Amino acid sequence: MKNFQFRLQSVYDLRLAEKQEVEKSLQKSLENLQTAQNNLQNITKEKIKEIENYTKLILTNNFSVEEISWHTSYIESLSKKEKLATEHVSQMQREYQQKQQELAAATAKAKTLDKLRERDLKDHINETSKIEQLTIDELTILSFARRSK
Repeated sequence: MKNFQFRLQSVYDLRLAEKQEVEKSLQKSLENLQTAQNNLQNITKEKIKEIENYTKLILTNNFSVEEISWHTSYIESLSKKEKLATEHVSQMQREYQQKQQELAAATAKAKTLDKLRERDLKDHINETSKIEQLTIDELTILSFARRSK
């Protein structure tokens, strides 16, 4: 029996490699997104904590103008950081969605070639079976012809 060799094997291997590369890229994008989200959460927690500290300071009525100025400046800087972190998270989400679409496309390409490969393998098996059956039939006929003489 002749071994099966897919005529587009190199293209098939390339598609699988592309799919694996996109999967790695998607994983890296997910890690970046999670890091950005964690950073945003930390900034938000720090801002909330600072607002609570500022509120406590105001309620004690024991504060100076410099302290109020320092706290408000710090809260404003945290707000700016939070805004930048939010934009970064949005950018990472867009990148992640793009990678998901790339993975879907790469998967579709690989699946198409996989189906073609399966069909070719099935055709090869059928063709091999036909050839084997013809060989068996010929041997049977020859055997019968020899016995008949």
